[in-house]
Amino acid sequence: LCRLLWCHMAWKDIYEQVCETLVGFGDAAVEPLVGVLKARRFTWESDAIDLGWVGGGIFRVLGQIGDARAARPIEKLMGSSMIPAVAKDEGAQALGRLRRENRHGKKVESLLKKLSDERPIIRSIAIEALGKSGDPRATEALLEMLGSEDEAAVALGRLGGDQALRALVAHLKSSLDRQVHPRSAFAAIQGLGESTDRRVLPVLTTIAVGARSAVARRLAVEAIQNVEDRAPPDLPSAVQAGPATDD
Repeated sequence: LCRLLWCHMAWKDIYEQVCETLVGFGDAAVEPLVGVLKARRFTWESDAIDLGWVGGGIFRVLGQIGDARAARPIEKLMGSSMIPAVAKDEGAQALGRLRRENRHGKKVESLLKKLSDERPIIRSIAIEALGKSGDPRATEALLEMLGSEDEAAVALGRLGGDQALRALVAHLKSSLDRQVHPRSAFAAIQGLGESTDRRVLPVLTTIAVGARSAVARRLAVEAIQNVEDRAPPDLPSAVQAGPATDD
């Protein structure tokens, strides 16, 4: 795939598909791509058009993958006067993204450590911040806290994604079926209300019209309004409806 990046602009569609595929490989693509950059670093001047196109693509892919290992090699090449302008533009954007990702990653790692803090207030603050982080690494940690920390349900709803939303629906169904821990069920309803995915609406509608608990019905109505206010239109409804009763 790295060799295919040497396609000329006449093969732009293939080139773009290769870039997308390499991004999909994630961290596994970083070392091969960095190796390509190092191998070609002294030949930019002799083939500026070709290498400007290829180098720019590699910079772009590395920036989108977001692995900090790529920052130093890109910085070294960006310091060369032989780098074509098209590659320098992509390199500058990649470095900006990598630096942001690095700062963000360190912050998320710090928050994840705080989830095991003995002080409830510290755990609560960390859970809320992780929910706002948009980082998928937080999902697994928050799933482990679902049921024991009410804030985890709300944070998972904000994070979104199929894994988090399906877990919230399953947790809500389990809580209502067992008729225990109503606060946990209420938190799951509020968590679904934090989602921007319209697929949760059938679940919330079932609760709003059929739950025995007045609190659950009210929370479901509020959650439906929240989702409708923020969610983009016309997403498929793939999440199965939840239970109709609640204590």
